Amino acid sequence: MKTLVIQLDRSEDAGSIRDKVTWGKASRVLLVWPVNHELFDRKIDLVMIKRTCTSQGSRLGIVCDDPVVCAEAEELQIPVFESVNKAMRKGWDRRRRRWFTSNLPEKSNEIVTVEDLRINRPVRSKERPLPLVIRIGLLLAGVLAVVAICLFILPTADVKIYPVSQEQEMTVEFTVESSGAGASNPGILSGTVINTTVESEISRPATGTTKVPDKKARGTLKLTNLTDKEINIKAKTIVFNTGNPPVRYIFLSDATLPANGTLDDVAIEAMYAGESGNTLENTVTRMDGEIGLLIQMTNPAPITGGADRNIPSPSQDDIVALRSDIQKISARQAEEKMTAELKPDEILLVSSIKAGRIKEETITPKAGEPGVTARIKQSAEYSALVINHRQFSEQAGSLLKANRLLPGWQISTRQPTDVQILSQEYDRINNRVKLRTSIKGQMIPVINTAKIRRVITGRERSLASAMISILVLTEKPTSIETWPSWMPVLPLIETRINVSTP
Repeated sequence: MKTLVIQLDRSEDAGSIRDKVTWGKASRVLLVWPVNHELFDRKIDLVMIKRTCTSQGSRLGIVCDDPVVCAEAEELQIPVFESVNKAMRKGWDRRRRRWFTSNLPEKSNEIVTVEDLRINRPVRSKERPLPLVIRIGLLLAGVLAVVAICLFILPTADVKIYPVSQEQEMTVEFTVESSGAGASNPGILSGTVINTTVESEISRPATGTTKVPDKKARGTLKLTNLTDKEINIKAKTIVFNTGNPPVRYIFLSDATLPANGTLDDVAIEAMYAGESGNTLENTVTRMDGEIGLLIQMTNPAPITGGADRNIPSPSQDDIVALRSDIQKISARQAEEKMTAELKPDEILLVSSIKAGRIKEETITPKAGEPGVTARIKQSAEYSALVINHRQFSEQAGSLLKANRLLPGWQISTRQPTDVQILSQEYDRINNRVKLRTSIKGQMIPVINTAKIRRVITGRERSLASAMISILVLTEKPTSIETWPSWMPVLPLIETRINVSTP
């Protein structure tokens, strides 16, 4: 059933209300009066509004706190409600119970009319309030209850126990393998192979010597013309001796052979300097080209004057020494590079660093070549084994715990297990490293934190500290901090107490 709710304001009159009812056209019309405001109090106005609703087939109801309007509505059989929600939930055929009392004098056998209510408006009936002392007492009780709950739930305590400790030390040998066998055997660690490439260059003074050409050999030829024509031979013409390989010589000037004649003392010179240009007599007999077939030549005397001189040059020993030195330098550079590229939780085993394939090598000058300084440049691959520091420490701690741990004691978390590598020995054949290590750890008594919390719950600080000293051997007094700090006792809830061994 559709209900039209009309919220009236203080400027409304009967005419404007009738217009709103007419426009709404609903089966039920609910007029809502302003709170604590007298809109109008003429009965005729309410009658006219009801007639307007009846004429369009609507049922009228009101929400009002004005006693006069409510009394008039009851006389006109108009339902009156305390709120809009109640009007929506309740049936409109029920009569509203009066919740006000009249301030008119009580008269027997007299009926109070609407006119009497207009003259003497009724007032709301009020219950007698509680006494001030009782109200203050109830307020204090509520506050104290909240404070008590807070004191029970909110407080916390931080208990720090400093148990006595003993240092345990042992020497253990580990074997590091790259096969990953360390998971089942605590004495074997799993190592990882890493590779790197380094480029190195070194030099050293050459200690050897080599001969280089210094002066050219010179001599003369005797030429015979085998034809009846004059032959002209240009300077720089090349002739050879009979050696293997042959030595080349050149004419120093032009020569003209008369027909069927001979020409002596034709000067020649070796093309290249050095002792190789010297040759015996009657050995320079060859000339390339057509002219060589037309003449006959020889050197009546040896050709001499060619000489060499000694200059510095790398020897084979220098090359061997350079390679030995560069291997040491490359190994050191490989160690530095691998160390710089290590992950935070890795340990490099220096003894396992080994050289691999030489990718590139350049030697200048080579052995026997002239040069004051011998230089070598090399690019080589290196490999090494690394181990995981966490796995190393865990296995060392396990061995320490299994071999040296006292009954009722545990490894302290205040200081991590200290593992030092004393020596390394690398087996190049099997690619494994034998480590000799020193393991140190702090041992403390086993602390049952659950039992300690249960014993000290709700205890005064000094008493709780004394009880902890009985349960645990301590090297200094237990530290107990509560929140709030002014609380003299520990919390009443065990879970609000934190027990630790810093």
